[in-house]
Amino acid sequence: HTPDLVLLDIKIRGGSGMSVLQHLHEYLPVTEVVVITGYPSAETRSAAQQYGVKEYWTKPIELDELEKRVNELLKIRIDS
Repeated sequence: HTPDLVLLDIKIRGGSGMSVLQHLHEYLPVTEVVVITGYPSAETRSAAQQYGVKEYWTKPIELDELEKRVNELLKIRIDS
């Protein structure tokens, strides 16, 4: 089963979110990835975009806002 959406933090314990992103891009190219970070930078945004990321969110993000935005992305994906 291929996930429709992955929420990925750039800073993850014991690894790199960017390496996970690269893996997702290579092996699950149809899966939409949303990058979430508490350490935004033009460099990471640009790198994420090179891997097909369209959504780059900055923490903190309220749970209600997160739920709303995820639902919108999934609805767009279903309607496409």
